[in-house]
Amino acid sequence: MKSMTTNWRSTLILIATGMLFLLLAIAEVMAAPAEAGAADAVAPWASRVRAMDEALARKDVRAARYEWQGAYGAALGSRRWDALVEVGDAWLRIGRVAGDRKAAEPMARRLYLAAFFLARQQGSLDGALVTAEAFARLGDQEVARACLGTAERIAARAPGARAADRVIEVRNRLTLLEGP
Repeated sequence: MKSMTTNWRSTLILIATGMLFLLLAIAEVMAAPAEAGAADAVAPWASRVRAMDEALARKDVRAARYEWQGAYGAALGSRRWDALVEVGDAWLRIGRVAGDRKAAEPMARRLYLAAFFLARQQGSLDGALVTAEAFARLGDQEVARACLGTAERIAARAPGARAADRVIEVRNRLTLLEGP
């Protein structure tokens, strides 16, 4: 009889613990920004990217990398797709000024991919389209097409035809970039 009571208590404790974790997960999701592209009064990564660009204008790659690190951390913490794309673009600028853009591409690709996953999770048409363009600029047509496919699915759920038209516009522009 005692072992049955112990098993029952253990089961209740496990269920209660599971419910607590579920409630905490729901609270975290509800506290997250509703739309990554929503206007935000403070974009902590943006000031660091500006400082990075100023350092690049002086050809001070070391200072630019320092500022980029701050922007990178702020972008990751923001959980915003647009922040990740901006920081990925910034890393490519550092690579260009440092004379090795190709070496900068893997980090930019990782940031664009993270941005795409966030955009997809948030149902952001803008995010899917912007990341498609970012991958196309890297020459990664396969991932750009995958981003466009996600954009099409998001647009299909949007009211009106404007969303679908935007996907077509970006698809046509990227097709022109592919060449023959």
